[in-house]
Amino acid sequence: FKESRTLFKNNLLRLQLTELQKAVTSEVQHRQKIEGFLRTVRSSLSSMKTRTVPADFSGMYPGLTPRRPGFIRFIQESFEISAPARVDLVGSFLLDASAKPRLGADLAVEMPASMLHERDHVNFKYLNKRAAYAAEMAKH
Repeated sequence: FKESRTLFKNNLLRLQLTELQKAVTSEVQHRQKIEGFLRTVRSSLSSMKTRTVPADFSGMYPGLTPRRPGFIRFIQESFEISAPARVDLVGSFLLDASAKPRLGADLAVEMPASMLHERDHVNFKYLNKRAAYAAEMAKH
């Protein structure tokens, strides 16, 4: 403990640490811009309207094709997409621990329970619903 205290009192080490902290700490104005953008994204996602998606949603979302199992008897019914149950900010941006040069923010989006059914983990149904939900959020 005493050794670290004497090292910090050394002017050269203290100057190096101060410059390093300035180099990696994000500036307030950048954080405020990102926070404003995140508020806009959150309100946009919260205002999503309920929409019925057909089982074969490749026409609605170009480049996204539903997965199908290898056997023939695959029936996936249409489902409804609605606003997320929760949209939360998570990760280092929330804790004010993000560093330069790339500031990033993580959003956790919870799909509404009304979209999911008990057996959706079978036959790629959950994966298809999740892919369609992500595509709908990107469109919105």
